[in-house]
Amino acid sequence: KIIDNISKGDYVLKHRFSDIVTIARLFHGTDSEIGRSVCATGFASLASVDPGWFGQGIYFTDSPSYALKYAIDKSHPCLIVSNVILFNPFPVIFDDACSSDPSGFRFYGKNHYSNFWTHVVPVEGEGLDKRPPKDYATSTRQTEFVVFEESFISPCALIHLGRQDKKVSTNPDLSLMPESNWTAVQVASWIKTIGLSEDYSKLILDHGIDGMVLYQLTREDWKEIGVIRIGDLRKLTLIGC
Repeated sequence: KIIDNISKGDYVLKHRFSDIVTIARLFHGTDSEIGRSVCATGFASLASVDPGWFGQGIYFTDSPSYALKYAIDKSHPCLIVSNVILFNPFPVIFDDACSSDPSGFRFYGKNHYSNFWTHVVPVEGEGLDKRPPKDYATSTRQTEFVVFEESFISPCALIHLGRQDKKVSTNPDLSLMPESNWTAVQVASWIKTIGLSEDYSKLILDHGIDGMVLYQLTREDWKEIGVIRIGDLRKLTLIGC
């Protein structure tokens, strides 16, 4: 069931060979300096830094706000947005990670299982102590993806995150990146927090651009619906990659 749900995820990109290869737009939270290095030289060095609870690979998630939890304590937090080939994914379940000590997990610090090049891990829990749930069917969760082959990853955008002195009290939390389940109204409210005018909020509402659509839009899409200014195009393109 875990693997079947991947193809239904709104983070999966539609492309010419979708029936053969699954490509997902995923997020990795880190420091801006590391983010720039990754975009210049690739992800390979990150896989050797941390043994990893669910395998010694490169970790991603489909949720921008979940990825932010791994970046928020950094001096200059950022999100790396990447297109990732999910080749022959293997589901990591509760029985693989039921030890109280993560070092006792089945795949702790290990390479990929057999000929499966991606581990897919539905997780839940407090803070960053997240593990596969006992009952996958009814749990509220995020998903982590452990990718073991750097050549399957194509970084396509860096989102640099500033710190706010004032607490944002709106609902949803507009200090975070939009979630794929946001409505067009929520996206229109959020767009103003990154310095874009009311005109863009109206544009988003007029075209029904919700959270799922937002991450699929390209520079050409934005130009087609009327975005002309170079600076605004740059901001919007970095969101949708």
